[in-house]
Amino acid sequence: MSQNQRHRGWMSLCAAFWSVAPTLPSCQLAFGEYEIGDGTGGGADAIQGSATSTGGPTSIAGTKSSGGSTNATTGYSGGLASSGGTGSAGSSAPIDCNGTSPYRCLNAELQACINGVWTTKQTCHRLALCQPAVGVCDFCANGDLNCNGPVLSVCNTARTGFVQTTCVSPLYCDATINYCIACTFNQARCSVSTSDSLDICNSDRTGWDLQAASCNGLGCHATDGKNDYCNDCTAANLPLCASSALLRSCVSGKWKTSNCATGCATGTASTPASCF
Repeated sequence: MSQNQRHRGWMSLCAAFWSVAPTLPSCQLAFGEYEIGDGTGGGADAIQGSATSTGGPTSIAGTKSSGGSTNATTGYSGGLASSGGTGSAGSSAPIDCNGTSPYRCLNAELQACINGVWTTKQTCHRLALCQPAVGVCDFCANGDLNCNGPVLSVCNTARTGFVQTTCVSPLYCDATINYCIACTFNQARCSVSTSDSLDICNSDRTGWDLQAASCNGLGCHATDGKNDYCNDCTAANLPLCASSALLRSCVSGKWKTSNCATGCATGTASTPASCF
């Protein structure tokens, strides 16, 4: 049999296989001798198709070409690599702190550096009480004080609480100073050592300026030890007419003027003046 006849026979046989078994291995694999003459262009198209269609694997060129398989694998692997890269970036979040400064104050929050992250340890009553150097919130600050009725509360030196003092009365508790006042502004009292002078409250209200005012021999009128005053007159001073219709009398060491309805009758050295 001639060479051409053998070729035509193999071609017929291969065509029969192709019509009944499109998924079987190619004729070349089955018979080993057959070669497609000018199929290079088709082979290139088949390589690309092998990654995207079922037609690719049945192509002789696609089956023999390792390039098609490699390209498909490379494309798929690239997708996996991209997914892995995204996960790795998300797991490496930047740290907030490195522990060099273990504490800081953010507004009134005392924060501690824990595992590279600033974490709130305590919320202070106000920013001035946050102490990052020692990592605590002070209870109060130097100079903090308040009055609750007669009770004066002053922040202690350690700033851990208040020292309390009960004043004589709420009037004597002053929240602008760190002690109970002894007296109030312009208060006066009759001096203990003499009945003819006044003790006056000093400018700091911490005590009395003793015998600060003289009563000029008229004596001191005591009331409550806070609002005492010097007499302007005494019981020896008899009432007298200030005018024809006014009567002037000494009442509690003070001169008091009264209106007379019909007039004032002038008295004598032994008889006091009076209204008609």
